[in-house]
Amino acid sequence: MNEFRILAPTDFTDAGNLVYKTAADYVSQFGGRVSPLYVYQDNREVAALLEEPLAEMKPEIAEKIHNKLRTVALRYLDEEHLDEPIVMSHRPANGIIETAKDFDLVIMGTNARSGLDRIMHSSVVKKVLSVCPRPVLVVTEKSSIKPLEKVLVLTDFSDNSTQVFMDLRYFMERANMEVNLVYFVQVGPFTVGNNNKNVEKAEKELEILKKRFFKGLEYRVKAEALITSVSASEAITNLTLTRNYSMLFMSTLGQSNLNNLMLGSTAASVVRTVDCACYVVNPKEYS
Repeated sequence: MNEFRILAPTDFTDAGNLVYKTAADYVSQFGGRVSPLYVYQDNREVAALLEEPLAEMKPEIAEKIHNKLRTVALRYLDEEHLDEPIVMSHRPANGIIETAKDFDLVIMGTNARSGLDRIMHSSVVKKVLSVCPRPVLVVTEKSSIKPLEKVLVLTDFSDNSTQVFMDLRYFMERANMEVNLVYFVQVGPFTVGNNNKNVEKAEKELEILKKRFFKGLEYRVKAEALITSVSASEAITNLTLTRNYSMLFMSTLGQSNLNNLMLGSTAASVVRTVDCACYVVNPKEYS
């Protein structure tokens, strides 16, 4: 079996470089090797990065960036877990997406602060999430996945939302962690039916999912149907703020039933608002 490969892109900002701390925590628990990546869009970016005049991207300049990637990654990673850095010219999101095809996981960092800084830094993350062919682990300065003790996984009962379950099981088989499987029951002015009955129905469906996807590990999965009147992203964010999760697992695509919170429309918003690490798969691209 080939060794698990992790792609860790950075833009050399503090938020970008924090991926190597998370990558180090990941491989110390689950194994694997990490390839740092820097994607530059034009030569002005490189000139600013290296603080020197630059007319064109010459091999020696690419080598300087290559060495800078190694230096940053080795602040956290042992040499044995580090593969050759990758330097390429492309639009940042497109470069990450194309390179990700040869890897098993992409780890990306986003600014933990709220407001315009975080939204702007998250724009590349949003684009990657939308079409990345591999799972993406999004982290902030406040994220910590070591030890991986308690995680949240979301479902809306669509087949798309359960795509992340097999990845979650992989983690469960390698870490003694508690899993909180959650379905949100939406209430509001257009809600149809009895709320208590909707909760009871959801709880039964959650138990079916537990037996189907987590056979032998059901005792470590706590399933809950929670009532909420706020938006999907707000409900999820509030839950992560009140409970100490190491990681959130979700899909980028969900169902469009108005009685349910639509997970697919919220994944990009959630990674901008939560502080815990977010493990996201795109069922259209992910195989």
